[in-house]
Amino acid sequence: MTSQPSIQVLVLTSAGENRLALHDFFFTKPALTLAAEATSASEALQCLNSKHVDVALLELGVQDAEGIELTRQIRKLHPAVRVLISTASNTPENIFAVMDAGADGYVLRGNDIGLEKAISTVRLGTVWLDPGI
Repeated sequence: MTSQPSIQVLVLTSAGENRLALHDFFFTKPALTLAAEATSASEALQCLNSKHVDVALLELGVQDAEGIELTRQIRKLHPAVRVLISTASNTPENIFAVMDAGADGYVLRGNDIGLEKAISTVRLGTVWLDPGI
């Protein structure tokens, strides 16, 4: 019996508690692999150029680029990579903006059960919207 390969995830987030929480999250999820980490849009694009990534998990509004613009760039340069936005914001303006830019999903930060399901869902090509929005 062959096991399914894990989903390779690039995480773009700021340093701090959220980054540590994501490390803990990926450590406990054998179906998911933290393939790369970035703290800026340019670093994320470099990772996408050099590593196999299935899903890019982007924190909305990170340092030198908005998640919206980076989503557009990933869609253009790496169309096979699925884009999942992680944020604390559930405002309709943010949701519509990232979905219009080409995001495959939108998950509210702090929802670990939802995050695992969101990553798995968008990897399959299905849109994910957090039930909390």
